[in-house]
Amino acid sequence: MDENEIRMTTEYDEYFDKKDIAIMIRDSTLDCELGCSLIEDEIVNDCCGCSLKFICDKIDKVAEEYIEETTKVVSNFSCE
Repeated sequence: MDENEIRMTTEYDEYFDKKDIAIMIRDSTLDCELGCSLIEDEIVNDCCGCSLKFICDKIDKVAEEYIEETTKVVSNFSCE
């Protein structure tokens, strides 16, 4: 499997690796950001009429929830 490929192939099947998809979403919250090649390549002008909008909105929500979940303050302390 190519290191940047999310598609896995076995002797009997081909599938997308959820771990790799999750890592890509997580990484987008660390040092990258999520974007849309359909807009960047000027295939569509905006998300309004795109059939993938529902999925993209969910991906954005997952990324936001991941940030919220992993940046909670677990305790406060003072160095006085």
